[in-house]
Amino acid sequence: MKKNCFLLMAATVLLVSGCSARRPLAHSDILQQYERPAVSLSIPQEKITVAVSPVRQTLQIGGTMTAVLGAGISALQDGHYARRIEEVLGEYDFGKVLADRLTAALEQVFPSPAKAIGAPGSTAGFHSIQAARKARLQGLQKRGFDAVLDLESLYGIYGAEGLLAIRLKGELIDLKTGNRLWRNDITAYTLDLYEGRRWRDPMERLSPNLMSPRFSSDRDAVEQWLRNDGEALRRAFELAAAQLAEAFLCDLGAGESAGGCALLGTNAFLDGKYEASLSYFRRARALAPEDPAIANGLVLALFHTGAREQALSLAESALATAPDYLPLCYNLAWWYGVVLKQPEPGQRYYDQSLSLGAHPARRLKRAFMH
Repeated sequence: MKKNCFLLMAATVLLVSGCSARRPLAHSDILQQYERPAVSLSIPQEKITVAVSPVRQTLQIGGTMTAVLGAGISALQDGHYARRIEEVLGEYDFGKVLADRLTAALEQVFPSPAKAIGAPGSTAGFHSIQAARKARLQGLQKRGFDAVLDLESLYGIYGAEGLLAIRLKGELIDLKTGNRLWRNDITAYTLDLYEGRRWRDPMERLSPNLMSPRFSSDRDAVEQWLRNDGEALRRAFELAAAQLAEAFLCDLGAGESAGGCALLGTNAFLDGKYEASLSYFRRARALAPEDPAIANGLVLALFHTGAREQALSLAESALATAPDYLPLCYNLAWWYGVVLKQPEPGQRYYDQSLSLGAHPARRLKRAFMH
């Protein structure tokens, strides 16, 4: 396939407006039937988004007036952090790095060369988004295309802890029938999976933060990425972009990799879809049996689907080969101390977690108080 995927950097209408529900591809053989597919890739931002200030979400609790005040304060704080990133990383082009990875992945989806087209555009002249979408699909069919795969990606540093995240939204349409064959939102987060963590997607900032209101981000939220002239941020971003591309191919059945399956497993786990997470992590484990992060994801999925004894056994054997991997230590301590109320066998894992630098939650501390 020719490397000519069109990358739209200007702001456009969101690709999959209101379409967060996942629709899996029925089977990967579907992709083999298309002889004239079209693809688009949109990255509608010129710079990395920085959204670490929690003031906006905290003040939303007080209503409209305080929400407006909070939005202004957050914008000032986030603007300062964005300038710091630009100062340190200079001309580093996040968008190009991401586009190159996703373009390479797009080249592996269809057996026939796909034609790069423009992403969904403005709704000007149409009475609704649906009408604009219908007209676009009809136009593509008239041009002789039989399928269209649209992708849109967003990226940034989010939340008071400074979590790096890259999100990919996509959908595949059969132009003859108009049927949506596949759609999904996949997100690569720079995080480890821990028990007892109250997950709130930091990329979703429009709702008030009722669970843990605060007025400042962690002191290290952005600076953690800027050490050594920003090398940590560059490496993490490139790894996340690569894993996102792998997960996209795994989800379409166009390529199987440990990293891709593990990322899909992480997304499913964070969404509370534990059976799906278990399936993904089993696939990942078969491809990378020595990876402690994949083992950790698998034992979490096992534990949350009721296979507790198997989860504990696998976690302990995985920890024996990777004794410095903190999430496994912490999760074992949590399960023994908090869930099973058996602090004695869990004490060594708790102590080991502390020695590795863990900052245990209150419930875990209480479980091991003597």
